[in-house]
Parts: sequence; structure tokens; C-alpha cells
Amino acid sequence: MATGSRRAKYDTYLNWKRNYDKQIQTVTWLDCDVTSEAGVKHVTKLKCRVCTKYKDKIAGRKNFSDKWISGAHSVRTTNIVDHAKSDQHLHAMNIPKKEAAKVQGASATSYAPIAQSLSCVSDSEREHLRRKFKIAYFIATEQLSFQKYSKICELETRHGVTLGRFQSFTKDSCFKLVGIATDRAAVNVADGGLKGLVDEELEWIFWMWCLAHRLELAIKDSLKHTSFDLIDKMLLRLYYLYKKSSKKCRELENIINDLKDAFQLNHGQGDGGLRPIRACGTRWVTHKLSVMKRVLSKFGAYAAHLTTLSEDSSVKSADRCKFRGYLRKWTDAKYLLGCALFVDLLTSCSIFSKSMQADELDILAALDLGVVYNHDRQTSTDFAAKRI
Repeated sequence: MATGSRRAKYDTYLNWKRNYDKQIQTVTWLDCDVTSEAGVKHVTKLKCRVCTKYKDKIAGRKNFSDKWISGAHSVRTTNIVDHAKSDQHLHAMNIPKKEAAKVQGASATSYAPIAQSLSCVSDSEREHLRRKFKIAYFIATEQLSFQKYSKICELETRHGVTLGRFQSFTKDSCFKLVGIATDRAAVNVADGGLKGLVDEELEWIFWMWCLAHRLELAIKDSLKHTSFDLIDKMLLRLYYLYKKSSKKCRELENIINDLKDAFQLNHGQGDGGLRPIRACGTRWVTHKLSVMKRVLSKFGAYAAHLTTLSEDSSVKSADRCKFRGYLRKWTDAKYLLGCALFVDLLTSCSIFSKSMQADELDILAALDLGVVYNHDRQTSTDFAAKRI
């Protein structure tokens, strides 16, 4: 069996094909190679019928690979989903649609993204767009200023014509503002930023900030200058170690496949990747939580790979020294215990933050989650406030 290969029973493969069909149309393209042992069928390779059929037409695509044409040895649902989202597969799936359109006399532009988006709008929205396009076409053909677009739309609305919502970016429309909702970035709230500039002209403007985002920033600030800084630095360096190296990623995958029986490696929906991810974004708590869970799940594989890199003679001497330093530092118990501690601490924060992001906010439920979060925070504060 090839390195990194994984088999599945044929019945399991059929269940995957049926269950994922609604999401990624697996019945249309998913195929496999089957072997039989002791009367039991096993799937040894996964293939894509569409990519195989249109290989010559997609061979020039960026990041093209014949892995799913010759057969992918790793029989996993994550590989199926990843291939369905790949550029070459999406391009191959569109080829028969375009060919059918040519036979029927339809334009190939009907499969452009904008055309597909317009095909999903309701009849009322389509009518609103048609009227707006007619107004814009009239302004263009009469060589009028486009600033008149909003005025003509307002006139049509007064005459009883429903145009739906339309946007105007002229200065006059700013005086109709009642409030502005932004995040707490300095470019928005500083005296020399957006808030300061708007307050000079529009003193009546009411400013508000997203409660969930402010909560996430407050949690982020509360963890500054604690042992979390060490954990965060480790997560960032681990991410950059694999960021631009496909070779390291392949080596890591092989190690994980070799160690999957000895370690409990999570390949579920909450941790569907192998290499470390970057923990940054507007949802600070969720990003940090997901990356720490991944590191805890696969820390044994990361440590084994660092050991291999630090002893590999083909690696530069300076890099080997760096990897040995990472290995000696990160295998210290304080890093694993720190990750586990902050996962427990941020889990309740994440639930609390998600409740604040809901479209329909349940105040009582949010208060209950706040009490739970405060209790968890009190039990962990003494340990988190110290440098491990």
C-alpha cells in the first residue's frame, strides 16, 4: 500500500457519496477503485470522473494535479470535500454546462458569476433591478451627470414606482444619517479618524459599536502580558513554519498517517486540517480557540516532525539549530498545559460571544452565559495571571 494511503469499506463509500451529493454533487463525479478481501469490498482509491474526462481542458489550470485522475490513495471525506472545492474541479464541472449552452444556443456568458447571481434573485428584486438599469441607461445615453441618478430614483418613488433600496454616495446623502455602526479600530474612533472628521460636520450623529466585537477585544486585552503571550508566539511561529512549504506539509501528513494509531488525532468538522492555521481575525476568541485545539490534537505529530527536521542532514545547519531550539522549548510542559488551560478558559468566552452575535439576541440566555463565563474566569485568573 502506498505511503499515506487509507482505505474504507465500499458501503461506507456509498454512504459518503449519497450523503454529500446535496452539498457537492458527488453522484455526478465521484468514482473509486475497489478490491475484495475475504468477501469484503474495500475502496483503495478515489477518482473524479469529470476531471478524468476533461483532463486535456483543465491541464493548464493553476495548481493542476492528476491526483484525482490516476486515483487518490487517501480515502477520506475531507479529501472529497477539498477536491470538490478545488479550482480545477469547479472548472471541469462547468465545461459540460457551457457545452450544453452552446448546443441550445445560449450564450456562454450565462454561466458567468454575475449571471448566476442574477438567476437566483426573486421576481420582485429582478423587476426593481430592471427599473434601476433603465434609469442608469437613460442617464448614460442622454449624457447626464450620474449624480442625477438618486434624484430620478426619488422622483420615481414619489410617483409610486417601487425601486427597492438604492444607494447614493453623494455628499448630500450624508446629512440623512442618524447613526454609524463601526468597530473600535483606531481609524474609526480616534479624534483624527472617521469619528473625529464626522463629528466636526455632523454633531447629531450617534456612534455605536458591536457588542460582540467589543467583548472579544476586551478578552484579548485582558490576556496581554500574561503567559498567553508565550502560547500566542508559539502558535504564530508554528504557522509560519508550514505556511509556504508544501514539502513540510506532505511530510507532516505522512507522519500523522503513521501515528494515527498511536495518537488520537482529530479529523472531525471542528478540526478538518493538518497544518497549523493563523489565529487572527475579527472573531478573535474563535480563531484562537480553533488553532489551539488543532495544536493540542496534533502536537505529537508536530513534535515528531520537528525532531525529524532537526536531525535531517539535507536541512541547512542554521535551520536545524532553529528547529532544535523550537523542539526543546515547545516540548516543555508549560506550553501544552497553557494551551489546555486557555482552551478551557476561552470555550465559555466563545459561547458567550456567539450568543451576542445572534440576529435574535436572548438577553436572559446571554446573562446566564455571562455568569458561567465569569465563574470560569475567576477559577482560572490566578493561574493565567502568572507567567508559567
